[in-house]
Amino acid sequence: MTLCRHRLCTVSLFLMGLGALTKIYFLGTISLSELGAFLIAPIVFILNYKKIRDDGFLPFIWMVAIVMVSMFISSWYNSTAFPYVVKSFAVLYSIFAHIVVFHKLLRDNYSAHGWYLLGVAISSVISIFYFNPTAMVSESGMSYIGEVEAEDIVAGPLFWVSKIVPWFTLPISAIYLKMPLLYSIMMPLIATAVMVSTSVSGRSASLSILLACALICLGRKSRHSMSAIGRHFVKLMILLVLVVVAGATAYKYTAAHGFLGEDARLKYEGQTRHSSSILSLLMSGRKEFFAAIPAVVDKPIVGHGPFARDTEGYWERFLSTYGDIEDLQGYYFMLKNNLGIPIIPTHSHIMGFWVFYGIGGLLFWIYVGILIYQHIKKFTSAVPQWYGFLAIQISNFIWALFFSPFGSRGTFTFMMCCILFSRAIGQGRLQLPYEMEMEARKYD
Repeated sequence: MTLCRHRLCTVSLFLMGLGALTKIYFLGTISLSELGAFLIAPIVFILNYKKIRDDGFLPFIWMVAIVMVSMFISSWYNSTAFPYVVKSFAVLYSIFAHIVVFHKLLRDNYSAHGWYLLGVAISSVISIFYFNPTAMVSESGMSYIGEVEAEDIVAGPLFWVSKIVPWFTLPISAIYLKMPLLYSIMMPLIATAVMVSTSVSGRSASLSILLACALICLGRKSRHSMSAIGRHFVKLMILLVLVVVAGATAYKYTAAHGFLGEDARLKYEGQTRHSSSILSLLMSGRKEFFAAIPAVVDKPIVGHGPFARDTEGYWERFLSTYGDIEDLQGYYFMLKNNLGIPIIPTHSHIMGFWVFYGIGGLLFWIYVGILIYQHIKKFTSAVPQWYGFLAIQISNFIWALFFSPFGSRGTFTFMMCCILFSRAIGQGRLQLPYEMEMEARKYD
């Protein structure tokens, strides 16, 4: 009976992955697996409440509830249009639905995580050609725009980053202990070389992969070396800073000398007109994050409400002070042609939640950050088979937390589910299955 249940959960995980990036239009765009999770999550939550509580997942769910309450308060205070409230609630409910369903499917079935990742990889290819609608939300409601053309996806600057590179790293994430360590170290480096040579927009992804590569080099395959990362956390932070500086220096040199192509050179020159420092590169590449800082200072508790319009001119003031004349002209051109006030720019997990949902959004990401810190400090070795996957995901997340909009609800929640299970196993609430324990001992 247990074997049949595990097989059913494994198949379900694969199907969840297969539907992760394939979307349909239903009051906005929603992935197929997300739609399924939406429907069954309340039932799964009620039936598995005791296990969810005992495994330590309940605080995460409470934090999602706090964000929801904060979002509703912010919406009421700022008189936010109802369609924006519905859209924001769906985003937050998706996190709850996914964490509940993933807990059910992955509990005591930890070796099946790779099937979900394989499904996601296949889904990324399917979505190039099918099941990739676009929609627009406005004060009057949500509207279907059409399917994204395959030619536009392939020609996009992030095609390699989002569609191809995950296949390079899939074996590391799915079957880490079974893969030769040399592959786990070299493949991220090769993927980085591919990205920087084929796209002018893959700098952040390249840096994230380099960070993951550093973690894999340090953790290797034994639980002793994985645990050593937590014992030498300060040294790890210093090493990661050095990796960031080295990566930025290499980018500056190769871009400035044209080794990455003419487009990359022109982009680099545009970003370093005033200064070639790392901070200048960051501010020029992620203007929205810095432009949002005055917005959270103005309303740090209640926020501005979901999809709040930039009526205070935060974007204009930032461009006037730190941008170029071309940036400001582009802003006025966009303002004129859109015939309306743009949304407050954030382009950040933490800034987006804080600006639009209020203090609850900030508290949620602080809590997630604490969970990740504690994982690196104490629980990296709890599930050695997940080490490569979490090294890659956490490295990506650290950048996205500050400098990328929140979008991948399924993959983010799956990462958090693995982190929470690692925590439960590390604390002795749960145990690794016998086969996984014996596999891990081969490398101790």
